[in-house]
Amino acid sequence: MKQYLLFFLLFFSIPIFVHTLAQEQQTEQEEVIVAGQGITDRDGNRYNTVIIDNQEWMTQNLRTSHYANGDSIPQVTDRGEWADLSTGSWTYYNNDNYFVTHYGKLYNWYAVNDSRGLCPVGWRVPSDDDWKMLEQQLGMSESELQRMGTRGSEEQIGGKLKSTDRQLWREPNRGASNESGFSGLPGGNRSETGGFDGIGSMGLWWSSTEAGSGMAWMRLLSHDNANITKLYSDKRYGFSVRCFQYIDDDYPDHVVADSDAAPSVGLPGLTTASVTGVTVTSAVAEGNITDQGDDPVTHRGFVWGTASEPKLEANDGIELSGSGPGEFQSTISPLVPETRYYVRAFAATDRGVTYGDAVSFTTPPETDADTVTDIDGNVYRTVQIGNLVWMAENLRTSHYRNGDEIENVIENSEWQNLGEHQTGAWSYYNNRAENATYGKLYNWYAVNDRRGLCPEGWRVATDYDWQQLESELGMPAAQARATGWRGADANVGGKLKTAGTDYWRGPNVGANNDSGFSAMAGGYRFTSGTFSYLSFFGYWWTATESDINTAWRRLIFNSRESVNRMNYDKRYGFSVRCVEN
Repeated sequence: MKQYLLFFLLFFSIPIFVHTLAQEQQTEQEEVIVAGQGITDRDGNRYNTVIIDNQEWMTQNLRTSHYANGDSIPQVTDRGEWADLSTGSWTYYNNDNYFVTHYGKLYNWYAVNDSRGLCPVGWRVPSDDDWKMLEQQLGMSESELQRMGTRGSEEQIGGKLKSTDRQLWREPNRGASNESGFSGLPGGNRSETGGFDGIGSMGLWWSSTEAGSGMAWMRLLSHDNANITKLYSDKRYGFSVRCFQYIDDDYPDHVVADSDAAPSVGLPGLTTASVTGVTVTSAVAEGNITDQGDDPVTHRGFVWGTASEPKLEANDGIELSGSGPGEFQSTISPLVPETRYYVRAFAATDRGVTYGDAVSFTTPPETDADTVTDIDGNVYRTVQIGNLVWMAENLRTSHYRNGDEIENVIENSEWQNLGEHQTGAWSYYNNRAENATYGKLYNWYAVNDRRGLCPEGWRVATDYDWQQLESELGMPAAQARATGWRGADANVGGKLKTAGTDYWRGPNVGANNDSGFSAMAGGYRFTSGTFSYLSFFGYWWTATESDINTAWRRLIFNSRESVNRMNYDKRYGFSVRCVEN
């Protein structure tokens, strides 16, 4: 059947051509189209919506670059990398952002299926059955609904779904009436081998339904017929995505209820508990879904802001916290010092969204933090933990303390050969300066250089310094001296990690930054020169050698509360923290 899809893609393919942009002409059919309330994605992109019977659909292709919980969806441009993916990713058609305004982005199915949610909270990618319901509402017969391949010819289902914009569809755009208001557009596709095809002639959309190992169901509209084609495709393909939600006939105004009203309309009942752990920039919110209502809770979390009743459409921040009934909590950040905030728990089902009562809290004032400046003039916040004063940021210097330059090594082959002469070096993660927020990655030869990596009066933290830090945060002394993962019971890793998902991929287990250490997940550079795990792992060198080839390091993970101690090859590139002498 994969060959069947390829036949369609090749048959309908056309060369890429440049469109001029024009506003879609109004038709008589559009006079009966019922507009929805619209929806905004995590990136702030606003989408018009249309009500088709009891479904509300986006009328534009999705263009978010973040999951609903705020985690970034990787953009992959390289053909070989795209072909090897088994995780979520997106791309512009032909890797050219010219096309995104009208055609949206192309996503592989792994992004569609990611548990963090591709669509805005309360919305979802349609299943194969959801697409069938749409087709049935537009007149498709029951017998054709169950078929694959070309369907809906007699009823011109495809024509009813296609936009009539002649600048965005290649002629002849047969049967296009947009009677449904769906405004389907031909965004083309990216194949499983990374090639692009079909802009202007084909619109292809994922469903959320698998069709066997490695395959998932999709829909296709073409410029030269009025059909809609149902096929299955390799999950590595990049297709357009439309999000939708069901609207219960009894609640046409998209029910949004406070917790007291929820049980009477079949929505979840929930409460917002007190807010704890309030710091200058973060707080911990708790909620409890006491009654799931008539439908499963697909998303739950917290919404906050300075207005007294924050909601999903108007807020200063949203933090997701799983699904289903019961108690839940999340760290909400970033916050502003000396500010009064209101936070509400929320729960979303196919029927609508429920909010708990708003709970208010005020962040404390920011204290005058001590700082230290390196040889390059970079200023670092510092924090005292026990008897030691630590940098609260990863090192970013490109010079040794005496002013000599530390070599910036970009090429992988050059990086892997640095051990021959034990040459100190640094790099940005992925050799991209935009990752400087996480600091620079240094090999251990730079750490150990007698010219000094840290500012005057400071040193790279030793293995013993790290043990003291861990013990101060509640790790037993015997664990501090052990190797592997330690300190989970005392949440030592969570106390070191920055809260939220700005610098860590969710779930960022246990993160509350109680220590003020503000650990960020800077990833690492492998001995071969390749990079991995930005936002998943934070690695830090110690100044302590283990043997001729290795030195001690620390590792903190987004999915653990513990800290890992192990010796690693000195050629690795890790982050560095300095302590005051």
